[in-house]
Amino acid sequence: MDLETKNIEGTLIPYCVSIYDGKKAYSFYITDYKSSDDMLNASIRFILKRNYNKHRIYLHNFSYFDGIFLMRIISNIVNSNNIKPVIRDGRIINLRVQYGSSNNKYYVEFRDSYLLLTSSLESLGKTFALNKGKLENKIPFPYNFVNNKNIDYNYTGDIPDISYYNSISETDYNNIKNKNLNKWDLRKETVKYCEQDCKTLYFAIKEFSKLIYLQFGIDISKTPTISSLAFRIFRVNFLNKDNNIAILQKFIYDFIYQSYYGGAVDSYIPYGENIKGYDVNSLYPTSMFNNHMPVGVPYYFEGDINYFDQINFNYPTELNNSLYEYLNEIFNKTKFGGYRTIAPVGKWNGVYFSE
Repeated sequence: MDLETKNIEGTLIPYCVSIYDGKKAYSFYITDYKSSDDMLNASIRFILKRNYNKHRIYLHNFSYFDGIFLMRIISNIVNSNNIKPVIRDGRIINLRVQYGSSNNKYYVEFRDSYLLLTSSLESLGKTFALNKGKLENKIPFPYNFVNNKNIDYNYTGDIPDISYYNSISETDYNNIKNKNLNKWDLRKETVKYCEQDCKTLYFAIKEFSKLIYLQFGIDISKTPTISSLAFRIFRVNFLNKDNNIAILQKFIYDFIYQSYYGGAVDSYIPYGENIKGYDVNSLYPTSMFNNHMPVGVPYYFEGDINYFDQINFNYPTELNNSLYEYLNEIFNKTKFGGYRTIAPVGKWNGVYFSE
């Protein structure tokens, strides 16, 4: 699935939606509806059918872009109790939407393909689809022309000037010109562009899925992110039977997580003469491969793991800051939704790793 938007004085308005299911492309254009929301509503209702039950709908950058528009529309169509998001670090990893009647329950899942394939659609097309003859080269599109508030959604006329295109050569522009000897049609070109993006993403995921399955025997539909896919491949294919990964109970995990802090960083003004700089590639993974990182080989703990508590500090107030960091979700919240780590003096309590 893909959305195209028009930027009007800083406000993004979706004006085209395309869907490709592997057989046929379907598109929704704003002038066929009363508003942009009505168009989005129609596209979502098109998906929420019995024949798409248990399907996964991928949108490239769904977490940060498309999902913002679609979540609001979905919540107006489906009861909020039937919307099950999985969110990590502020990003939607998976969005399950249940629909149907009490007797016939169905669901689809929306996912961000960029969390699985972290490249542009153009790069994905070149990697997975173009070399197999399934797609043409990505079509350049004049976004800057569309964003002109005076341009009508049903514009037909001369092809937009080359200045409206981003990073296009004169050769490519002239090729587009030669193909559009008649009037250039905004609706036609938008739908064509949007549908091609859908097909590119479909074939990229399909080929990537086939590659991973043939090489590792893993179904990528079970893993919504590239990190979870890598971890699954490791567990299934490379994990030694004698080195099981312990699964912590949630309350234990939540407690231990409180002791996880960012590193303390001091800033200095460096000075030197006749200095040569060097960079080492993959130093961290090399160290982890050749050494027992970070504190040796894991071992099983036998005893009561539930016995833990916080540490009470009384740090000398005459010092500028302590050597112990502290994270407080109430006082240290940042404007971006994260939490600021501080190094206080005085009295406080916290959770810290014993080493």
